[in-house]
Amino acid sequence: MSNPKFRVRRIHKPDWHRSAAGVYEVEATPRGASIPAFRLRTRYPVDVMSASRQPGSLLAQTNHIDPRLASRIVEEADRAAGKRGILWAKFAKTEEPGPWCGLEKNPSEPDWPVSSAEERLVLMQCQWMAEWFSRELGEATLHEACSLLGRGTPGPALERILSAVREAGTPVPRRYANTFERLALACGLPDDAATSIWSFVPPTDGVNFWSELLPVPRIRVRWVPEVDDELVEIEFTPLGSLEPEWVATKKFPTGWAPGHNEAREVVNDLLDRDFAKNLTDLIEDDRYAPGHRWLSLYRQDELD
Repeated sequence: MSNPKFRVRRIHKPDWHRSAAGVYEVEATPRGASIPAFRLRTRYPVDVMSASRQPGSLLAQTNHIDPRLASRIVEEADRAAGKRGILWAKFAKTEEPGPWCGLEKNPSEPDWPVSSAEERLVLMQCQWMAEWFSRELGEATLHEACSLLGRGTPGPALERILSAVREAGTPVPRRYANTFERLALACGLPDDAATSIWSFVPPTDGVNFWSELLPVPRIRVRWVPEVDDELVEIEFTPLGSLEPEWVATKKFPTGWAPGHNEAREVVNDLLDRDFAKNLTDLIEDDRYAPGHRWLSLYRQDELD
């Protein structure tokens, strides 16, 4: 099987303080796969690639790389992206991504079997979830699922995972089943097939989401620039619940003199200081992204 592939590029953002801090996009393609498991923004690309930080730590152990190799990729990404001055950061209206860098020179785009961004996202999400199930089902099932995903057929790939669960009678963590059902329905599996995964969840497992591995509620946020450039939605789901209790829209001003930040206050009230800062950092880093999706402390909770 082929080795894991990581690609990194630095994102120059039209905000001097954010750009100077360094925001990167990291793409991870697991060993033996042709479809990436994830592509995400982070301030800690070395930690993600070397599996000392989520979500890189959720990849199978064979996909982890040495921190020194990860640092080498990031240093190359910094050089390739060049520098932007303070005037650019002050007056630019859009972000500028640098070129992709990896361990191999001029790393190529994945060999996508589909063309639309939506179809590619579905394949990536299925690839990521297959990585989780590989811990329960082994490499053979993962290899078969990877092959099906590489052909652009996510439905059959999920059916293969489900059949392997049935054949082995493998207990499935509730948070896995929750994601599997959502993706299976999105990929066109019949309702009875998508929901049959629940019969393998142990009755003692009450963890619906990855966020519930810690005693914190599920908080999700996303920008709503079509309404206002400084507006974010905040969604609150209590511990133990599958459904949100409320959604609020609050101001999250950015820039040189941002002023009062309603959204930050709400997040700070819902989470302790470290968790709240991690989430508000994600909001800031996503401000100039070309598309806006729900963000949370646990990216793996957002597969849909």
